[in-house]
Amino acid sequence: MKEIFQFFQPTTIIFGPGAVSEVTKLAAGLGKKALVITSNFWLKERKVLQKLSKNLVKNKVRHLYYPAVSPEPKARSVNSAVSLAQSEHVDLVIAIGGGSVLDVGKSIAILLKNFGRAERYLELDGSYKIRNKGVPFIAIPTTTGTGSEVTKNAVLFNNKTKMKRSIRSEFMFPTYAVIDPKLTVSLPQDLTALTGIDAFTHLIEGYLSKKSNILTDVFSVYGINLIKHSLPKACKDKAKDIDVRSKLSLASLLGGFALSNSSMGICHGLAGTLGSIKSIPHSAAVAILLPHVLVFMHGKLDKIKILSKILMKKSGTKSELRNWFRTFYKKIGLNHKLVDFDIKPEDLKNIAQSALKTNSIKGSPVSVKKIDLINILKKALAE
Repeated sequence: MKEIFQFFQPTTIIFGPGAVSEVTKLAAGLGKKALVITSNFWLKERKVLQKLSKNLVKNKVRHLYYPAVSPEPKARSVNSAVSLAQSEHVDLVIAIGGGSVLDVGKSIAILLKNFGRAERYLELDGSYKIRNKGVPFIAIPTTTGTGSEVTKNAVLFNNKTKMKRSIRSEFMFPTYAVIDPKLTVSLPQDLTALTGIDAFTHLIEGYLSKKSNILTDVFSVYGINLIKHSLPKACKDKAKDIDVRSKLSLASLLGGFALSNSSMGICHGLAGTLGSIKSIPHSAAVAILLPHVLVFMHGKLDKIKILSKILMKKSGTKSELRNWFRTFYKKIGLNHKLVDFDIKPEDLKNIAQSALKTNSIKGSPVSVKKIDLINILKKALAE
C-alpha cells in the first residue's frame, strides 16, 4: 500500500432505477434556464424527454434542446452550442445520452465561464488553461461504458489537427451524476457489448496503472467482477433484467472513478489515436486492443498475475489469457477485428508514433517504445 494517495470525486451521485425522476428537483436548485443536450435516439424516443420537459416547466426551469450530437463530437460543434447558450442566457446544462453527449455537455458548461474556443483548451493542441468553474452540469448516462458522468475530461475531435484530444480540468466534474439503469434497458446487444468492454478496459487499465492506489484497486476489482459475470447475461437472456443492467451501470461508474483517479495506459493511447487517424469507434478500438495489450504486459507486471486470477481463477499463460478473451467475446457476441477498418501495415508506424505522445501512454505501468506499439498493432491486425 502506498503511504500517501489521493482520491477526488466532487460529483454528487444519485443511483438507482427511477433516479431520473430526481433531475428536475435538482435543476430547480441550480439554475433558471437550462440547455439540454441529447442524441438522435432520445429525440425519437420522446417519452423520457417529454416527461423531463413537463417537470422542468413545473419546477419553473426554462429550457431548450440542442440538436443531437454525433457519436464522435467535434470541437466546432461545441463552439456553436456555447454561442447558442450564451445568446439564450443559459445558466445550467443537462446532458442525457452516451459518453459523447455527456462530453459535449461538460465542454459547454465549462466554456460558458472560460473564454475562447474549445480548440484552445485541448491537450497538446491548445495553450489555454481552465481558470474558472463552469455553470452547473447534470449528467444522465444512458449507456454503460464511458463513466463520463464522474470524470474530469471531455474528448473532442479537433477539426484543425484531425485528432481527438481532451479538455481536462478538476472543474470539469459534473455537479450531479444521475444514473438510472432503466435508461440502459433499450441498448441493443452490440452496443451493450461494446460499451461494456469500454468500461471493462477502464477498470483493467485503472487497476494496472502506475498511478493506481488501494482505493482505485478496490473499485476496479469489484467492477471487473461485475462485468465478468453480468455482461454475458445482458447480451443474451437477461437483456431487460434491471438487476443485471444496474450491475453494469455500477461497473461503468466505478470505471469512471478509475479513469479520473488512476489513469489509463497503452490500450487507451492506441485506441484514441486509431479513432483520430482511422475513425475507428473508441469502444471497438479498445475491445480489439485490450487482449493484445495484456498479453504484451504479461510477465512484466505482478498485477497481471492477480488480474489473470480474477478473470480465469488461475495465473495463466499468455495464450490462456488470450483464449479467455476469445471465449468471453464470443459469449457477448463481439467479433470486431482491426483488419475490418482498412488498417494497412504501412499505417502502423504513424499510429504508434502518435500514440506515444498521448497522456494515456504515460500511465502505462511498463515502459513502452514505438516498436512495442507497432508489434501490438501487428498482433491485432493478424487476428
